[in-house]
Amino acid sequence: MITPIPLPPDANHNAYLTHELQQRLRNMGSQSDLHQNLWSFAHGVTLNFSGLRNLEENQPEWCGMLGVQPCWLAKLLFLDIARTYQNVGFLRKIYASICKWIFWLAEHEPPQKSTYPKKLKPLIPARQLDLITLFEYQIKHSITQSGTLERRLTPCCWQDVSNTYTREWHFTLRQLGLEPIGFNTVYSDKVRLKSWKKAIDNVTDGELTYADWKKGNTLNRLSLDYGRYYIEHCHHFFNKNISLATALKLTLEDIETIANLADISISSAIPTVHHFLQGKTIHELPRGITHKSNTRRYLSDDTLNRIRSATESVFEQHLRPLMASEAMLKDSEIRALAKHLSIDCTDYSELEWIRQLVKVYLPKLDHQHILIPDELKVLHTKWITEITGPKLDLTNNSEPLDNWIAARWKKHFTEVDVKLPTTRWFSDLGLVIKNGQKSTYLNTFIKLVGDAGLTYVVAITGWRESEFGWSLRDIKITRNFDGLDQHTCPWRHNVKWVIPKTHGKVKISREITQSTYEVARQLSLLTQSGESKPCLYPTHNKFINFPEKSGEFVKRRIKSMWQHFVDNYAPFVQLDKIHAFDELKSLARHQILTFEEQRNLQRLAKDSTSESWNNFQQDTLLVEAHRRARRERDRVTFLFSYSDRKKLLERYISGQLPDHIMQLMDRYLSISTKQDILHRAQTTGFSALYTRHIVNEIVEDCRYPSPHAFRHIWAEAVYRRFDGDVGWMIRSQFKHINQNMWLTYIRDKDNRRQHDTVKRRVISSLLKNHLHKAGKGFAGKLDILLRRVLFKTQVTTTKNIESVVEDFAEKEILDIKANPWGFCILLKRNQHKAKCSVNGILQRQNACPGLCLGCINNLTQKGNIQGILLGIANDVKLLHTQQVPAAWRAPSIQTVFNAIKHLKRLGAAPTIIDSLQSAIETEGKSI
Repeated sequence: MITPIPLPPDANHNAYLTHELQQRLRNMGSQSDLHQNLWSFAHGVTLNFSGLRNLEENQPEWCGMLGVQPCWLAKLLFLDIARTYQNVGFLRKIYASICKWIFWLAEHEPPQKSTYPKKLKPLIPARQLDLITLFEYQIKHSITQSGTLERRLTPCCWQDVSNTYTREWHFTLRQLGLEPIGFNTVYSDKVRLKSWKKAIDNVTDGELTYADWKKGNTLNRLSLDYGRYYIEHCHHFFNKNISLATALKLTLEDIETIANLADISISSAIPTVHHFLQGKTIHELPRGITHKSNTRRYLSDDTLNRIRSATESVFEQHLRPLMASEAMLKDSEIRALAKHLSIDCTDYSELEWIRQLVKVYLPKLDHQHILIPDELKVLHTKWITEITGPKLDLTNNSEPLDNWIAARWKKHFTEVDVKLPTTRWFSDLGLVIKNGQKSTYLNTFIKLVGDAGLTYVVAITGWRESEFGWSLRDIKITRNFDGLDQHTCPWRHNVKWVIPKTHGKVKISREITQSTYEVARQLSLLTQSGESKPCLYPTHNKFINFPEKSGEFVKRRIKSMWQHFVDNYAPFVQLDKIHAFDELKSLARHQILTFEEQRNLQRLAKDSTSESWNNFQQDTLLVEAHRRARRERDRVTFLFSYSDRKKLLERYISGQLPDHIMQLMDRYLSISTKQDILHRAQTTGFSALYTRHIVNEIVEDCRYPSPHAFRHIWAEAVYRRFDGDVGWMIRSQFKHINQNMWLTYIRDKDNRRQHDTVKRRVISSLLKNHLHKAGKGFAGKLDILLRRVLFKTQVTTTKNIESVVEDFAEKEILDIKANPWGFCILLKRNQHKAKCSVNGILQRQNACPGLCLGCINNLTQKGNIQGILLGIANDVKLLHTQQVPAAWRAPSIQTVFNAIKHLKRLGAAPTIIDSLQSAIETEGKSI
């Protein structure tokens, strides 16, 4: 007996006969029963309607109002629309779009018992606005293999949701007598296209256009909490290796001098110098260099020794001054000079002032490598005369200071180790040379150092990739007359260059930090750009027609350090050691270790006491970043390796891909996608756009560096520059971001919406960190609220955490403002209770510790300890002053009392707490 289909009363029953629908399903390649929740197709593809069955259980009133069971509505829509399709990949996409539409209906029009009509009424008003919200819902959600709805962290790709057939649905709903629950209007293609554009714009907050989305571009949400580790790694790698890389590069460029010293022709020197700079002996040179044929010797040992000696001599001439200048700026050297000048070595601002003083002297000591324009020389002279001389009492005679700095520089100059690096050294540094590549360790090392410096500049400025084609000549340097930071930053640096997206070819002046300028100057020397060519990347290749157009250079080069970061970032290496140590200890409890394992266990045990492993293990953000970086390593490396993706799908079909790429595709491509690839291989072939969609599916939800991601990180870092979780490097650099730089960013019309997005991201980051750490390291009244609300939520995965946080932030939080003493995270409710509220109106411009530390919107972290102490300094001073009226003391007592509560919670030093407590207890001295 055939089980009837539960059709609505007003349906056209003849159009939906059970046996005909069953035959339709079989024609699509499925032998499943029409009434089953799980339909199976060829090649393992399944469609599961169980999630819609759950909807019937969870929202029975709404399902009753719908007029048909949701799972049957989905099945009938699917059988009508998909009857002409044989490709199971398309079947899966049609099924998913229908299921998401029904889930959207349930959320869009929830049941209201008091207003249930006896007769079915339209649930969805036929408005274009609703079409936009439907498309947004389709983009933001996925249907799992079990048929349940899942919120996505990134938008669906265009191909997955382009099968939302609202026009075809309208026909089926009319046949079922359910026309009121659909869109009453059959929208034109033009209206639908406009709605898709608006939907993707809303979902991505303007970060991804419809055209880019359709081309296969994705939204890469590399956050500050993850991306800052990459920026720190690039910064450290650049600072550690720039002097050596520059010396090697200049030696390579100085072939003529080497040839003259060795008394040979330039053509004879060129093929050997490269190998000598990698520490090779004359006997390790390739035979093709020393011989013209199998028997004829071209270069004698004596000639080779002369070339090697000349190479070492030129290399030494470059390395010694570069390393000496680098040594002069180390903290130990700065403290030594401070002690010599009788300046407080514990005062950070004074030490930074001395560092600036040393930087002024370095061009005089190494005029070959530190080239500065004449106008800057004049500024240096005036600064020495007007500021340094009077402060150090050297107005009439600066010779003692000159001699002391020159003597220290000469000492470091003579102590430089000028031994050439070896291939073993390059390998230990983490450099990898692929088989078959022409590049060598030397070329790779120089390139990576340059790319690390460029990545740092891009991250620290927050500009678009098209805005970095400037030269040193485009930088104007002036005296800094800002009273807040002129002591530690005596110069201001402004780049006058084009902003193509908003100003076309008009050059606009924008300020950069001093550290950005110094990296740019070092990169200019490394790339040998001179004063007129782009200084941040090499442009000497004859095939480069427009070197000042930086977009492609930047997009390609900021990715090159990623694999090195994942494998060699120092804290990640320490976490690897911890994991290896734990495994060896566990193994030792069950079996006898080999000699090698015992030796490793002893070495790791020693490291565990000397390298502060507990700090790494307790850093939840670091542990999560390490886990994610290693988990996504192969996929992101695949994304960045353009050569591996050449004719990707053709080689996949023929089985000619390397094993590791075949494994990636087999693991991360869905069954329906694999079937679609097979189908296209036999019919239409593979377009570049389709290949990009496949690549995007492989790297879905991965995080990796891009210029746009760095723009978001920059804005987020400005907000969180007082946040201890963002790391020392970010805080130390972004404290120099002044108001003009920030206002310039905000005034850019293209950045205003991005600014709102960044604020939401900052809020989410803080809440996730609070949840990860169970509130440890946080304080404030908002901390109490978050503990009460968020800790009730059970979270097991990163996706769950992000979903909970996003939901809470969207529903409960209106805005965020950063202060040195904490964040003002403005709640949507009870705004009248904010301490800065006057007659119910917020006055956040009046923020100060006295108001903020006792406010319901305040959230502080360990990074705010110094800001709190500076903020209450005047209150503490007042409390220590005798004969002050009690009425004047009361507000200061309350402020300091609130500060003590925060500082205790944040783990401030006991001496600080005792000092503040003693200030409060001086109340008896008041009048």
